[in-house]
Amino acid sequence: MDLAELLTVETAVLQALCMSTASESSELRDTILKELEQDDFYFPITRTIYAAVSSMSRDKTPVDADSLLRALSRRSVDVPDDFFLEDLFTGAKPSKEILAEWLKGVKNGEEKEKPDARAKPKVKTKPNVAPPIKPRQVTQPRLADTHRSVKVTFDPPPPDAPLVAKPEPKREQRKAAAPAKEPVASTSAPARRGDDILSPESGEWLGYLADLTKQQGEHLKTGFSIFDRHWGGLAPGFFLLAGEDQPRLLDFLKQLVDQIASECKLPCLYFSFERSKAALRLYTLSRLSRAPSAHIKGGKFTKDSEAWRNIIRIGEQAVDWLQRIYVVEPTPGLPVSRIRDMRQTLIESGAGASCLIAIDNLEKLASKTDLLQALAELKELAESLGIVVIGGASKVELVHEKSADMAASFVVESDGAVLEVTTLGESEPRELRFDYNPATHRFEE
Repeated sequence: MDLAELLTVETAVLQALCMSTASESSELRDTILKELEQDDFYFPITRTIYAAVSSMSRDKTPVDADSLLRALSRRSVDVPDDFFLEDLFTGAKPSKEILAEWLKGVKNGEEKEKPDARAKPKVKTKPNVAPPIKPRQVTQPRLADTHRSVKVTFDPPPPDAPLVAKPEPKREQRKAAAPAKEPVASTSAPARRGDDILSPESGEWLGYLADLTKQQGEHLKTGFSIFDRHWGGLAPGFFLLAGEDQPRLLDFLKQLVDQIASECKLPCLYFSFERSKAALRLYTLSRLSRAPSAHIKGGKFTKDSEAWRNIIRIGEQAVDWLQRIYVVEPTPGLPVSRIRDMRQTLIESGAGASCLIAIDNLEKLASKTDLLQALAELKELAESLGIVVIGGASKVELVHEKSADMAASFVVESDGAVLEVTTLGESEPRELRFDYNPATHRFEE
């Protein structure tokens, strides 16, 4: 394993540890803390972060990006500008098999011969000989998958080197020898031009692949198999959802957002003009437990009954993905620029970049501006951030404005609902049929 791979593995282990510290009992966290010691880590920054997180975990101190940064500050550690602590708290947790390979990699990395970056090779110089060509430094890109790596430039520091390298003192240039009185043939190498600098193509290949990866869209799984099978999920862009039956539309939108949050494991912003947070919680519990919301709200269950204990048990299981749902109750006329600002606030809080933004009523979003202008701004927002933006509207005719990358409208039927979905590049809409139970606010294929 080379040093670039070792850095990726050490960062992935830290990411798995940080994401598993939230729960009181975590087999993943316990395995890492049992198998690894601080000195198993090669790089100073990863070694110090592991020491801080393991100490906080054993003390049962909540661990997030902010608390970790404070802990490092108390240790007088300056985090490099290109090391992103918030990335350690997002992504998917590894399987036991993958984690075992990572732990083995970290331990084996310690056994490698570790060069002293401070030692300088002694090179005997000869007059009139061009200096050897230095290979370009390779920058390890941030990975595009869920286990993202930090961006570090090699040569790596030795284990006992300070985290922030001090610049080397400038050396005085040697004075050039006085020119000979008689011209002589020069044996020195000519000055190198840009096309004379030799470096292996592999040096820039990883960066090239990383740049291409950033240009590719990540489809979000919706939890509806027929939708995911046909379109591969929701691609980054603006998705317009229209329907005259507002309760039905709102139920579908919230179920869609909840399922995406559960599948993609990244934060989602939900702007709810029509329903309060209390109502959304009631309808969500009703949908998950399949118990009518009217019965739950009206106290129709016996507290000690098996039926009620089952509802509570199902509700508790939803905590894992509900921590990724951020509900905002905005006032009408919310500008799109404010939505962008809220997403940035979410990033700065350490929760991570939101994978989806949903607005339940576009007409109220645009109450003080032109509706079509608001749709154009939402589409630009989705394109500029590379995310999915979903907007609900009661005006079905908006579907034909072609202002969205994907548009869908409900066709109400007595025994269910039909969703007609149209995407750019498809001339005819595709019908998706659902069974809908308004009492439990639930859609099923």
